[in-house]
Amino acid sequence: MPCFQYAVSGDVSTNDYEQTSFQKYLHDLKYGSGKDDNDYKVTNGSVIVMHMLENAKYTAQVDQYTAAYSRQRAKESN
Repeated sequence: MPCFQYAVSGDVSTNDYEQTSFQKYLHDLKYGSGKDDNDYKVTNGSVIVMHMLENAKYTAQVDQYTAAYSRQRAKESN
């Protein structure tokens, strides 16, 4: 049985296992999911939950894109 040292939670789950395309996933991260008014909206300080599951096929690609975007924004602000 695995032993975990940390439990990490977030305030936004992107439902990445339901995403149908890379572009839609990026759009949902930027503007919210748009499913209904009670669904998620990413804001400054959000802790985003992403899954590494077989059916979360765009998660790694979106993670790489957003990390590069964040690094570029940090460079521009210095």
